[in-house]
Amino acid sequence: MGVVIRQSLKQSAAAYVGVLMGMVNVLVIYPMALSREELGVVQFLRETALMLAPFVFLGGNALAIRFFPEFRDPERGHNGFLFFLFGMVGAGFAVFLGLWFGFREVIWSWYADGGERVQAWLHLLPWLVLFAALAQMLTQYTANFNRIVVPYLLNDFSVKVVVPALALAYFFHYLSFSGVVHGVVWMHGAIVLALLWYLHALGQLHLRPSRRKLTRQRLRAMAEFAGFGLLGGLGGRLASRIDVFMVTTLANPTATGVYYLSSVVGNVIDVPRQALSRISAPIVADAMNAGDLDKVADMYRRTALNQLVAGVFLLTGILLSLDDLFALIPNGEKYVAGKPVVLLLGLANIVNMATGINEEIITYSRYFRYKFYFILVLALFNVGANFLLIPRFEIAGAALATLCSIAVYNLLKSGLLWWKLRLNPLSWRMAGIALLAAGCYVLLQGWHPLGRPFFDLVFRSAAYGAVFVPVLLVARLAPDVNGLLMSAVARGRP
Repeated sequence: MGVVIRQSLKQSAAAYVGVLMGMVNVLVIYPMALSREELGVVQFLRETALMLAPFVFLGGNALAIRFFPEFRDPERGHNGFLFFLFGMVGAGFAVFLGLWFGFREVIWSWYADGGERVQAWLHLLPWLVLFAALAQMLTQYTANFNRIVVPYLLNDFSVKVVVPALALAYFFHYLSFSGVVHGVVWMHGAIVLALLWYLHALGQLHLRPSRRKLTRQRLRAMAEFAGFGLLGGLGGRLASRIDVFMVTTLANPTATGVYYLSSVVGNVIDVPRQALSRISAPIVADAMNAGDLDKVADMYRRTALNQLVAGVFLLTGILLSLDDLFALIPNGEKYVAGKPVVLLLGLANIVNMATGINEEIITYSRYFRYKFYFILVLALFNVGANFLLIPRFEIAGAALATLCSIAVYNLLKSGLLWWKLRLNPLSWRMAGIALLAAGCYVLLQGWHPLGRPFFDLVFRSAAYGAVFVPVLLVARLAPDVNGLLMSAVARGRP
């Protein structure tokens, strides 16, 4: 469990730095350096490529982890598994190109009116799609060796450093806009090369083909798994992105702006869960392949507990400082209506975190088909709840719909794991952590020692940490956190 916590902490720290960088880019650099139309072109190309990449990979994101234990053999270059994954991307890209050129006139016509600037750069989209698909595949494959931080830095930080640098170069007339767009495309190509180099540095870049493990039965199982992954990914994208669309449709664009900013604040809580999920996935896949349910059960309980610690600590800290945070945001009084959204989406993330790695366990077990059905339920429930709640409560209704949907989704997943495998993530320590957070909130809520938003935020956050962390450690509510601290102290001794 030590490597899991260390890697997830490193990625979480990097992710929060990335959040700050992203805010500077969005609020300062991009509005200064690019027109709204130019920024729209860059974001359209990137977001479209990232959306299409999983389909070009033929639903193989989870497959790259799920089946690796069956191919693992360092002496034989892991039996050509990486070469096989490249073949999947190649096949998916060939299908994409066939559709791209087959429907070229239709695609171009979509941007004939008012989208000429987009139309001028559509010819670069296939390159971006290919690079994005390769980067996703290599990132997933690298996770099999318990390495997630460097791929994350390459995929995320490079975008938050290179794209604004290109925009500034354009602003100061060192580049044309054509140079900016081409720079974005080749940046993604450079990410692929950097990931290949990283795999080589790890001694895991094995490109020799092999049919030794590619039996007809295994290929059939892999095709079924990838197919369900592709359908599940489509449903997941619908479920996760529908709220903003429906707020715009059922409320108004102004409400969407408030909802978006509030959701960014609320979803900061989810960063540690994402990191823990990435590093846990290959370990769960190995354990499930070896039939080691005791190891899976232990990881299930411990990840749920550790994620809950991170989640309630962050959510309580955000809620304590929410008034000061809105006071510091330019025109923050216009966004105060989003406070319920922060709370409700924060609670949705807490539900996700308190139920641990249930999704990863299902994905890499023989019950993976259930994930598709559960995501379908999630998508339908979320759409229905939004239709019901947004007209009555506007943006708070959208957030409440998300909370209810996430609760139902996790109830289904956790129920399946209890029914089929008798796995349960809950423990008495969770109640202690919740009570500790509630006590800190009651103690510090409304405390404004200096009457200045920035300084109050800093002092209150420091006081909160000074109460929460020592009590957590003394009461041993999260043994892994205690162990991590003791390990750090031991390393610091002469």
